[in-house]
Amino acid sequence: MAGKVNPVIPESVAQVALQVMGNDQTITLAASMGQLELNQFMPLLAHNLLNSLSLLLNVSGSFTRNCVQGISANEDRCRKHVESSDALATVLVPFLGYSRVEKIVDACRSSGRSLRDEIIFQGLADADEVDELLSPQRLCKQGFTPGEKIRGN
Repeated sequence: MAGKVNPVIPESVAQVALQVMGNDQTITLAASMGQLELNQFMPLLAHNLLNSLSLLLNVSGSFTRNCVQGISANEDRCRKHVESSDALATVLVPFLGYSRVEKIVDACRSSGRSLRDEIIFQGLADADEVDELLSPQRLCKQGFTPGEKIRGN
């Protein structure tokens, strides 16, 4: 198929993860089978631990070289996805309340406007206030600063 890219490197990472989980289960069971100070399963335990470490070392290097290096974010596209997400509205709930935010989201869906544009259209805030309120940095922090307000609150 033209233009098809096989995701073999991420798939190999998933396979290694499953193998390491299986090894971890074996290690846990082998460790629990020890009696007093003697554990006859120590060779099995050591084998699976070393196998897991080797697998993780190899797959992380391969993933870095063949998948991660050279990747850069398309900031405009990422911003567009964030701005068109209904999840963005959750930051407004402390300021406007759940039911009012729900109505704003419904208005966005029916009008086709982004959340940012709908807030400005309804006169709840100007462009600078909306940009600050919906900034990615603000979305990543938890909670809000007491005393913060938005018009119409």
